[in-house]
Amino acid sequence: MAARPARGKTLYAPGDFAPVTGIYAVVHSEHRPEHRVVAIRGEHFPPCRKCGGDVRFYVIERVSHMTHDMDLAGPSSTIG
Repeated sequence: MAARPARGKTLYAPGDFAPVTGIYAVVHSEHRPEHRVVAIRGEHFPPCRKCGGDVRFYVIERVSHMTHDMDLAGPSSTIG
């Protein structure tokens, strides 16, 4: 891989599960600059259409999906 992520970041490969919901950096082998995507905890990271398995992902920022947020998920007595 040509691009290198910040030191100390855990890299995830295609087929790995996203360990947390959040914004991830996508590091391609050479054809495209690093960019960001959102992944939901438990989703599989996909291969790249151009560099296949030579793509890696790492967490930029953990965020909650609205269905995983305690105040937003489940039934509510305030909506009637």
